[in-house]
Amino acid sequence: MLEQQRQLESRVQERTLELRLGIARLERHNKQIADLHEFTEMLQLCTTLAESIPVIEAFFPRLFPGTTAMLFLMDAQTGLLMPFVHSAGFGFALQACWALREGKPYVHAAEGGRPRCAHLENQAGADSLCLPVMAGGEVHGLIQVLGREVIGDEFQRHANNVAEHLALAIATLKLQVRLREQSIRDPLTGLYNRRYLDEVAPRELQTAARQGQPLGLAMFDIDHFKRFNDEHGHDTGDEVLRQLTRFVATRLRASDLAFRIGGEEFLLLLPQSNIEDTLAKMERLRQQVAQDLHVGHGHLRLAVTISAGVASFAVHGKSLDDLLKAADAAMYQAKAAGRNRVELAAALPPVAVDQG
Repeated sequence: MLEQQRQLESRVQERTLELRLGIARLERHNKQIADLHEFTEMLQLCTTLAESIPVIEAFFPRLFPGTTAMLFLMDAQTGLLMPFVHSAGFGFALQACWALREGKPYVHAAEGGRPRCAHLENQAGADSLCLPVMAGGEVHGLIQVLGREVIGDEFQRHANNVAEHLALAIATLKLQVRLREQSIRDPLTGLYNRRYLDEVAPRELQTAARQGQPLGLAMFDIDHFKRFNDEHGHDTGDEVLRQLTRFVATRLRASDLAFRIGGEEFLLLLPQSNIEDTLAKMERLRQQVAQDLHVGHGHLRLAVTISAGVASFAVHGKSLDDLLKAADAAMYQAKAAGRNRVELAAALPPVAVDQG
């Protein structure tokens, strides 16, 4: 009788322990789901990959507790996986990771017999889990997790779920950025278009007014551009536009903004550039184009020249429309004066003051 009671108590204790473990697993699972849901919602609010950096920094310790987790993203230019959140670190090729080679999660136990990924050669004593961040058959990156927790099946299922959600979020962000770029870029030259000018110019004007800084505006077009199309074909005309764009782009500051606002008409917004600086920049650019820019057409080398008009905030106006009108009038003055020249817009007349 006593033995039966002991067995019963033992079974009750076992069942109680199992129940407690089950409750703990359920609570852990619910927390994982809640954290992942919040993580996904925060990522959906981001509009660029840069905006997602603080989100990933905040959530990775919650999503991968007790481990060291790091995200690498594929660099389209180099083809390397580069650290995303942390500036320190190194890039590595896709072939350096077994998970990326196989296209599925790869776990390595420090004491196991499986080969270690080459990019983890400095982590010889750590268990590791590599999770491809893939969506639509495209590799976007890799999640690298180090720690004893990675060996468990439960952790691996959760980690793979995180990688799948992150892959979809990154793919969506990349698509949004790509669509955004297409909507504000001229497809032929790659410069910003008039739509983006209308969006960004008010902000630049407000900044200049608030900080008391100058803002230069220069409008220019290609002299006799119709002749390029009529005599040499539209393909040659397009090539003139592309080469002029590349030529100008290499001579701008990082803060300068270049736009194609019409067929052969271009515009530059030059923050913190006063009248003298803007005139000097455009005159220098005009000379360089005339001297150095020649577009090949068969055995011919076609010379290119530009005519430009310069205006300045707030000397020639305080609104975009006023500055555009002033610069446009100056540009046509340059063309009327013989082309291949730069003209300054006429200053606004002084405001009359009522003396009473």
